[in-house]
Amino acid sequence: MKKYFIIIMILFTLTACQRATGPGTGKKNSDLDVTKGKKIAGIISKDTTLSGVVRVVGDIYVPEGVTLTILPGTELVIKMSESTKVEPLFISSGTEILVRGNIIAKGTAENKIVFRSMEAKPGMKSYAGVILIGSDIAEFEHCVFKNAENAIRAIDANLNVDSCEFENCFYALTTKGAKVNIKNSRVISCDKGFYFHKATTGSVTGSEFNSCFEDGVFIDKTSKVTVENNSFKSNLWGISTIEAKSKFLNSNNFMDNKEDVKGLNY
Repeated sequence: MKKYFIIIMILFTLTACQRATGPGTGKKNSDLDVTKGKKIAGIISKDTTLSGVVRVVGDIYVPEGVTLTILPGTELVIKMSESTKVEPLFISSGTEILVRGNIIAKGTAENKIVFRSMEAKPGMKSYAGVILIGSDIAEFEHCVFKNAENAIRAIDANLNVDSCEFENCFYALTTKGAKVNIKNSRVISCDKGFYFHKATTGSVTGSEFNSCFEDGVFIDKTSKVTVENNSFKSNLWGISTIEAKSKFLNSNNFMDNKEDVKGLNY
């Protein structure tokens, strides 16, 4: 009996090691560094606070009346969706954090909050991003978003963004009918920067747009967004707008864009 027990224990140990390193490779899986983190997915039905390393293994839904708080230094490592199916509750086919309630994600300069992909070699659409619908409170400070399809999407929401970074995302931020206050942030090597649609109002100040493949900022004809004291460098277009170019040329810094301010024709 003792002999069989020892054999079973040896087999258990070998199996566990194989799972931790990847079958037959002797190498760590790409997400092994976060296997000790908390796993989260599904509906958050009461006020919740996240901290440390959090593995987002599926869609998250924050309903009305619920607040999700993310503490400084938290790292959300997001799994790519295994299906292109969109469930009725959700918006995107990618893994998303859908907020109809409130979200408060306030990091610090020393302890930033990071949203990133679980993939070893993530592309620009590795996960959907954070989607806000009708949120009264949506606050992001000292957050870093990497490799999202649309890092923040705000629909009829009140959005405040301060000292955040958007890197290698397809869209850094998009809005429809939102109220926005964005300052001191950076958009780096995204396909598209900030896109404002459907009567969005607010301001973008003190921010940097660098090496966007298309627009740094896009403002449709129905939106009124003040864009002042920002830096636009090495983008295809710095700002796309229906308003007078001089309004933006005189109040922002431009360098090495193909076109600093692109006039829109409707």
